[in-house]
Amino acid sequence: MPWTPLAERFSALPLILAGPILRRTEPHAVTVWLALKESRMVTLRIYTQDIAGTLIEQFSGTRHTVRLGDHLHLVAVTARASTHEEQLAWGGLYYYDLFFQQSSSEVHAPGTVANLGTPGVLNIDPSVADHLERLVYPGHPLPSFVLPAQDLNELRILHGSCRKPHGVGRDMLPVIDTMLAETAHSAASRPQQLFLTGDQIYADDVAAPLLAALTDAGTFLLAGNREETLPLVEEPARLLPPRERTGAVRNMAMLTTGRPESHLLSLAEFYAMYLFA
Repeated sequence: MPWTPLAERFSALPLILAGPILRRTEPHAVTVWLALKESRMVTLRIYTQDIAGTLIEQFSGTRHTVRLGDHLHLVAVTARASTHEEQLAWGGLYYYDLFFQQSSSEVHAPGTVANLGTPGVLNIDPSVADHLERLVYPGHPLPSFVLPAQDLNELRILHGSCRKPHGVGRDMLPVIDTMLAETAHSAASRPQQLFLTGDQIYADDVAAPLLAALTDAGTFLLAGNREETLPLVEEPARLLPPRERTGAVRNMAMLTTGRPESHLLSLAEFYAMYLFA
């Protein structure tokens, strides 16, 4: 399969490049993180569902994305309860949706603001009937989450360290997805929180093919056609190709890793690695 640089296929990508990820869930506040290809004003709405299946908004919050590069915009938007009555219950099952506007002054008719289910936000394939299909478990109207249980005997926590795409063994994220799918309707059984207590990525032990993709994607996302110049070597990262970085890593960067040959070096490569992970 021929390699196509990201710049040549970027227009075919949806608005959301990575996420949404629930970063923090508490009774009084919920924070969701995501990376977008364009600047947006993002609103997070939290819902409960009544016995008839109707979604009822609990509270919401809005935040504008932060520009990290020409084609990379991040946001961690928090929805907060304004009263004690609005707060969520420990161990309760809740839903969320995200809404996207070009600016805070943009005026829309009710129900016309783009959200997670709008074509082009999560998926741009016109043949897809349900654009939430990959994000929502069957029987649920929106992405869902469960607050941790107060009783330690009912607490369901998952733990991991760093993600290494070329590591041996099973990829555990699909395993977690299966666990959630099997317990999605049971607030008492499904995983409630995931703790990643390492650095989340490996910056030194990087597979050579992945590094090539990271250099390409990161350069475009960060600065379009402009290249980031590495300090000391005074040249772009692409001139230090995979498997040929040992000298720069050990003698210039003074890093003590045991796997220096394909170490991440540029800020753009670090950006891309976190997005790819």
